[in-house]
Amino acid sequence: SRSKRQNSKSEVEQVLELVGLADSAKKYTKELSGGMKQRVAIARTLINKPDIILMDEPFGALDPHVRLKLQDLLLEIEAKLRTTIVFVTHDVREAVYLGDTIYISTLRPCFLKYCFHHPFIKEEIPRKQARDENKKDFMQFQNEVEDLLNNVIEHPSQARKIEPGDWRTLRRSTMGLLEELDRDK
Repeated sequence: SRSKRQNSKSEVEQVLELVGLADSAKKYTKELSGGMKQRVAIARTLINKPDIILMDEPFGALDPHVRLKLQDLLLEIEAKLRTTIVFVTHDVREAVYLGDTIYISTLRPCFLKYCFHHPFIKEEIPRKQARDENKKDFMQFQNEVEDLLNNVIEHPSQARKIEPGDWRTLRRSTMGLLEELDRDK
């Protein structure tokens, strides 16, 4: 029906506006840059109104300046839509900048080793402001995370350092979320 199509068009326009592609809506794929293609991928995900977004190294192939812009875009999306985002990255700076909670795991097999609840991220303070106002402490936290990551890389078989409560919290929240999504189908 016509009104349903208009609603869909309106939703698409809103999502394109949110990801910064409103001016590029009529472009062909071959006319888009790598950063714009990544924005399209994010828009395709958002149009489905997910409760959770899983992102595995989404910005890894992008230029550093484009990567920084997309990190800020992701924070804007999270703030506006209140969507949970599970973001996998090998870049400690990216993890510290984007993450409210940071987990460090081993590679194959994947064992959780550490869990950090970000000390500077508060609901009422924008991420950039928190980073800029606590630059020295922010950098120190980043260095601590990097040191522990390096320890995991150098000693992958070392006993887990993650607290049992952190594991239960992650498992409970993940399982609860998956069960909730399953019920909604």
